[in-house]
Amino acid sequence: MKITIILGLALIAAFPAKAEVFKCKSGESKTIYQPNPCATDESGNRIEIKQLSREKTAQAEAKLKAWYAERDAKELANYKAWQEEELRKLRISEADSAQRNADAQVGQKDALDRQARAMEKQNVRPKEPPVIH
Repeated sequence: MKITIILGLALIAAFPAKAEVFKCKSGESKTIYQPNPCATDESGNRIEIKQLSREKTAQAEAKLKAWYAERDAKELANYKAWQEEELRKLRISEADSAQRNADAQVGQKDALDRQARAMEKQNVRPKEPPVIH
C-alpha cells in the first residue's frame, strides 16, 4: 500500500501539470478568465502559462515561506501589544475603581462624624438597646 502511494506521488511529480487559461470578454464588456475556450459569442485570447523551473519554484516557495514567517511574526507582535494595552487598561480601571471605593468610604466616615457632632450638640445620646433580664 505504501509503495503504491509513493510510486503514485513520484509519477505525479515527474509529469508537471499543464494548465490553459482563456481570457474572454462577455457581451457586457466584462473580462472573464476561464479554463475552457471562449464561447462563440465571446471574443477572447488563449493565455499561455509558463512552467517554472524547479529552481525558480523552490526560490518562490522559499520567498513565500519567508513572507508567511514575517507575517506571522508581525501578527504575534501586534497580538502581544494588544494584550499589553488591554492589561494596562484593566489595571487603570481597577485603580480607578479602588480610588472611587476609598473616596466613598471617606465620605461615609465624614457623614458619620457629622452625624455624631450634630447629636452631641443636641445632647442626644444614641438609644441603647434594652437589657433583658
